[in-house]
Amino acid sequence: PDQNGVSGEREIVSSWSASGDNLVWKAEHTCRSTVSVFRGRIYFIGLVGEGVRAQEGVTCLDANTGKVVWQDRFNVFLANIQQSRVGWANVSVDPETGNVYAHGVGGVFRCYSREGKILWSISLTEEYGRLSAYGGRTNSPLIEGDMVLMGFTCSSWGPYNLPSHRYWAFDKHTGELIYISSPAGKFKNSTYSTPVVGTIDGMRVLFDGNSDGSVYAIKANTGEKLWGTPFAEKDLQASVVYSDGKVYACHGKENLDGETRMGAVAAFDAVTGKVLWKSVGHEVGYASPCVKGDEVFVIENDGDLVCIDAMTGKEKWSERLGTVGKGSPVWVAGNIVATEVNGRVHIISYGPAGVKAHNEVQLTLTGEDGNQRAAEVYGSPAISNGRIYITSENMIYCIGRKGRKVSTAFTPMK
Repeated sequence: PDQNGVSGEREIVSSWSASGDNLVWKAEHTCRSTVSVFRGRIYFIGLVGEGVRAQEGVTCLDANTGKVVWQDRFNVFLANIQQSRVGWANVSVDPETGNVYAHGVGGVFRCYSREGKILWSISLTEEYGRLSAYGGRTNSPLIEGDMVLMGFTCSSWGPYNLPSHRYWAFDKHTGELIYISSPAGKFKNSTYSTPVVGTIDGMRVLFDGNSDGSVYAIKANTGEKLWGTPFAEKDLQASVVYSDGKVYACHGKENLDGETRMGAVAAFDAVTGKVLWKSVGHEVGYASPCVKGDEVFVIENDGDLVCIDAMTGKEKWSERLGTVGKGSPVWVAGNIVATEVNGRVHIISYGPAGVKAHNEVQLTLTGEDGNQRAAEVYGSPAISNGRIYITSENMIYCIGRKGRKVSTAFTPMK
């Protein structure tokens, strides 16, 4: 809820199995991002259909049963995205209205009512010159007051001719454009970082890692640039985290200061952008950091979970998860829940000295050749009402104690 990787849930299960132990339900869907959970509903975007009839789809599931409540399918056009990368961005839900916001890989940006009615739709590629690439990297929307904010690369007319990673604010009710902010230079790659917003001296400030390798702060209400601090030679993919007056960022690229080691994790002063500390050698190019109290948790590209002192940047301990780390870690009730690309789901209990217990479940599927293989996992865990939701290339899992119902009641505030 605070965009820092920390869940306020007080209890989760410490173990489960894909065959049934502490598995509330599982449903066959393709999703490479993270689900959003709100008032008894699960929302996500992913690939639907097969072959030439494949489309992108926004789906709503019942949180108690996993059954489809509604689904909107649409074509992927004006893009050369490969099918396996459809559905990259996370769907966002506005807690005030219950409306759902989804950004497709082809640039379709839609607002749905809680019941699935399309309230407005924008083709960002056609209308604003949104740029993507073969990889399909797509940025997730963020609700801020009466606005929906998003960062993405574009090239258009006049002052927007330079291809750059810009920040956009739309009216969340109508889709009307409010502002475009261009704090960065020329883009260096397509990105999928998601901005975060914090309050600094009473002012709402948007923070984000940009395609040009810098971390930026802009006024969330107007788009005015406050500061920008160079951090890496190339694009920043992992989202930043704001906590207690600091912005935490990470990358897996070349460093700027002649350092031969790749990657870094750093803390920035949220007011000035000054680097407070930088821990070099941690290649964290994909997963966002998680900040809980005086500890920062990151997952390195090679699958190591690392705990770093939030005040000094010194490593406290590490734990091997697998071989490829892309999903972000989540802290909940004294545990770290994490995923690994090669189908592993981890629930890790830890203390001051490091890991105390490590539960690992391997997700698999049957390939076209009839053999079992790992089911790839790219999304982060989502946690709500004591349940853990995990997405994979063929299934969505709801993990928790059975028999506990979740309320689906919701009344919009306005």
